[in-house]
Amino acid sequence: MNRVTTAFVRASTFGVALTMILGCESTQSPALWPSAPTTDEASESLVKGQFTQALTPELIVVANEVSWEPRSIGSVSLRLYQVANPNYPFDQFVTGTIVPRDGTIVALEAVTLEQSPVMVLITQSAGSGGYLNGMLFEYSGGALTQITESYGHQSREALMAALERKIGNAKVRQISKN
Repeated sequence: MNRVTTAFVRASTFGVALTMILGCESTQSPALWPSAPTTDEASESLVKGQFTQALTPELIVVANEVSWEPRSIGSVSLRLYQVANPNYPFDQFVTGTIVPRDGTIVALEAVTLEQSPVMVLITQSAGSGGYLNGMLFEYSGGALTQITESYGHQSREALMAALERKIGNAKVRQISKN
């Protein structure tokens, strides 16, 4: 076995999630991940390209880009967790989804849509325009699904107005901002 495979087998044996970096020359055991944040810390970005936001007091959404993809394009994963214990908010995974992204994540916001909490994932495109793009997601029927999206806006206000138009002029109201 090569060193990366050995490290993966060793880490898998202990149930540790491992992100492998190709070409790793280290023969030492990988360091364990830092401890998960509490719900009070959950609104802060855990690592570059990762955002965490409470959808409701009982539900937390994590959005992140993966490190091996370009910042300008790629995918974003969204994972929803049920908060049973505020000291361990990421113990109960509920559902998730992976979608394409244009740009790098700049915000994950909880908003209301017709009295229901939804998430807005905002990315900023690479290049001279730095335009904002948004995807609106809801948790319903046990799934986290994308409702709509809008691309190429110069401000957050223009983006939110475009999302409102796309969903039939229903008001998107701010709950909290990451």
